[in-house]
Amino acid sequence: MKKIYKLILVAGVLFFAKSNVHAQVPAMVKDINPGAPGSTITAIVPMGTNYFFQANDGTSGSELWKSDGTLAGTSMVKDINAGAGNGNPNGLTVMGGNLYFSGNDGALGQELWKSDGTLAGTVMVKDINVGAPGCNPFGFTAIGNLLFFSANTAANGYELWVSDGTTAGTMMVKDINPGATGSIPAEHLVLNNIFYFAANDGTNGNELWRSDGTLAGTTLVKDINAGVNGSNPGGFVLMGSNLYFRATDVAGGAELWKTDGTLAGTTLVKDINPGATGSIPSGLYTMGSNIYFQANDGTAGTELWKSDGSTAGTALLKDISVGTASSTPKGFILMNNNLYFNATDGVNGAELWKTDGSLAGTTLVKDINTGAGSSNPINFIVNVNGIYFAADNGTNGSELWLTDGTTLGTSMVADINPGAASSAPATFGLIGSTICFSANNGTNGSELWSFLSTTAIKNNVSSNNELITYPNPASTSLFIKTDLTTSISIQLLDMSGNLILNKRLNGTTTNELNTSELSTGIYLLKICDSNNGNVMGVKKIIIEK
Repeated sequence: MKKIYKLILVAGVLFFAKSNVHAQVPAMVKDINPGAPGSTITAIVPMGTNYFFQANDGTSGSELWKSDGTLAGTSMVKDINAGAGNGNPNGLTVMGGNLYFSGNDGALGQELWKSDGTLAGTVMVKDINVGAPGCNPFGFTAIGNLLFFSANTAANGYELWVSDGTTAGTMMVKDINPGATGSIPAEHLVLNNIFYFAANDGTNGNELWRSDGTLAGTTLVKDINAGVNGSNPGGFVLMGSNLYFRATDVAGGAELWKTDGTLAGTTLVKDINPGATGSIPSGLYTMGSNIYFQANDGTAGTELWKSDGSTAGTALLKDISVGTASSTPKGFILMNNNLYFNATDGVNGAELWKTDGSLAGTTLVKDINTGAGSSNPINFIVNVNGIYFAADNGTNGSELWLTDGTTLGTSMVADINPGAASSAPATFGLIGSTICFSANNGTNGSELWSFLSTTAIKNNVSSNNELITYPNPASTSLFIKTDLTTSISIQLLDMSGNLILNKRLNGTTTNELNTSELSTGIYLLKICDSNNGNVMGVKKIIIEK
């Protein structure tokens, strides 16, 4: 029986638009570690016109790499731990034209390194914990030309350090917890050029501290949970002139707090779940003049809340999973005055939601994995086209998706690992309109991929232009019909991007495409306007013999 697939504007996989839209199918940049194992890419960070990341080519171990998005422009920066050993560059942070990170040369352990992107310019800044153990620095944050981080020494344990990029300018700020135990500074954020963090001085427990990078300017803000237990502040986010965070006191459990950096200005915003349990606010995110987060009031489960910083202005926004069950909203990201996130309403599984800050404006964007199954959208990144993310529709595995915030404008960009297996797109990085990410096509393992789309499509969706293709899968013939009045041209490409066929078609006539000589597999059908050459859409075609 003939199957007809009617497909209306879908951003990335198939779309028709009335304005100039340029799209490119995601492609592997380089098979860094040839074969199935993959190069295990982590932490893609843009600096200048290059992406920097950790990768393993199978010969030199996990080392620092860079890419400009091209095959020729993708190379190892330096084999920090010469030979098969791992240089293990992590915590990549940009400051003043240099990339700072924790690296291991195989002799001195994990220490502070920097790179300007060249072999000669990739050097250890300082051997902080002299000898093989390394100082294992983490929590890098740049304020102007000063890098704040935590580092471990045999004498002082983990304490707060700063570096201006020179050996002499790399020093411990303060021995907050005197002796070898260390204060273990963590959970940090910057407010008004002051570094805020959680640390344990050995007397007051893990509490909120601040530092301007000097000994005298590093002080306890407030002992929120009096005594040695500490309030364990975390989840820091900025809004206006205040820092918002989660903290625990004896009376209220883990609740929402705020600080302006002073003792008097550090206060509980609201005891959302009265009693010692607390509401455990998490995933704090700023949109406009409100903080959005997940919290549990003890009645509605873990749901979406918002706060303007006042007790009265802190309230449940929507009980997405009605009753005591939890929707567990997470992964918040902002686009065009809407906050997008992953949540489950108890009916549709974990799916893509959005909110404009109102009850009525908090809605499901699309049930990607229809029914009770979860598409579990994760790894969100915004560019001119919308939000790219990884999701599983229940058929193609976890693949690259795009949304413009509408149901019609939410679709899979490409089935990188064809069939039910997942390519698992992750570690996204963005320079201009080019997105780099790691993905596994089922053949080359997890490698570096890129995707370029230079023109926004969010406001150009037309539901009037339709495409019908049948059958799909096809064997010897594929029939193509659109209701466009203009002529179109089609290009058929294999999954490596090689052009198989280029043909001009009439817009309103049913056109037959001979596929008898094509091998079994997955192909990409690119639709173009014959008058100006603009790409109007890309569709996946399956050939079965």
